[in-house]
Amino acid sequence: MGGCVLRPNEKRLILDLIADLVAGRFDEVVADGRAARHRPDDLREVVREYGRTLVDPPDAVWEVADVDRIDEKTIYADVPMWTREEGRSDLEAIIVLTRSPTGEWAIELDDLHVL
Repeated sequence: MGGCVLRPNEKRLILDLIADLVAGRFDEVVADGRAARHRPDDLREVVREYGRTLVDPPDAVWEVADVDRIDEKTIYADVPMWTREEGRSDLEAIIVLTRSPTGEWAIELDDLHVL
């Protein structure tokens, strides 16, 4: 982990996004702005081409995720995905959390790619 301890609410935002990716809710994560830079079909294709079944990550995901708090308003997280077939996979979600002036966190999937 990149020297950053995430607060429970920050972890929950990331895990909720990952859960939606695992469940194949690509249309929803794009529509609600959490992956606005992507098209649902592109995300679907990345997972299809990877060829394995995504599953929710274990609690130990935070031991291997690379998380950096850039400042009090920005967190970057490189979070490995897990699959039924291989456990920790080479598929990685790049996630950015940005705090608004009101203190609320916005989350965005910057990329989903194979290492």
